[in-house]
Amino acid sequence: MIVWTQIEIQRGTTSDDEIDCIRDQVEEEYGGRCLCYGRFGRNTEMFDHARERSRSRLSVAVPLSPT
Repeated sequence: MIVWTQIEIQRGTTSDDEIDCIRDQVEEEYGGRCLCYGRFGRNTEMFDHARERSRSRLSVAVPLSPT
């Protein structure tokens, strides 16, 4: 099962710590590891890579392990 959520990041104003905090909250809430998808294609290299690409909106997938 995969849970999707949208995260808004203001280019140049959202700090690395804020992004890491958002990632941690999503992972804790859904119990999975976040994967980032850029607007122009899949990017599974996590938040730091998406952050470097300066996306203003990230689609975040959290694949959940079957329990």
